[in-house]
Amino acid sequence: IKGVIRKVTKNTIVGNVGQLSIEYKMEIASKSGKTIDIQFLAYGANKAEIEQQYNDLNEALHLAYFGPKIDHYIRRIKEGGSFKIDDFEFSADGLRLQKNRMFRKALQFDIPWSDIKWNIDKLQFLNIGSISNGKASSHISMETDHEALELYLFLETYAKPFAK
Repeated sequence: IKGVIRKVTKNTIVGNVGQLSIEYKMEIASKSGKTIDIQFLAYGANKAEIEQQYNDLNEALHLAYFGPKIDHYIRRIKEGGSFKIDDFEFSADGLRLQKNRMFRKALQFDIPWSDIKWNIDKLQFLNIGSISNGKASSHISMETDHEALELYLFLETYAKPFAK
């Protein structure tokens, strides 16, 4: 995929007869600016089948798009390099988290691989931080920043074996 996965959403809809359905949308933009919209609507007996098709397509798109990027990040770390996305800089030593604060000096935290934690909260923010230091954390929106998904996939792929 030579483009950007702009948005992936899943919404629950209550119809006018009270029937619950789930709407899935994917928006993919090419580098030339053309957009492909993929939509699914699941209701009734086919909900599970449609959801599985959506999950399979979503996984295939993410592997095709993000797989090479994640491989690149892993190679950089294994070769002694680093990479930075937003406030998060990863190296062979772990995570360096830079927290910029208005009108005050920025804070910097060095977190070893074994002390890194991450999760996606109910508001669709990826939270990354330290297990042992609650102040050493930051977040990035999964809904508005595609780099958040890169970070999440990188952590799930590379950092999970180090996690406690």
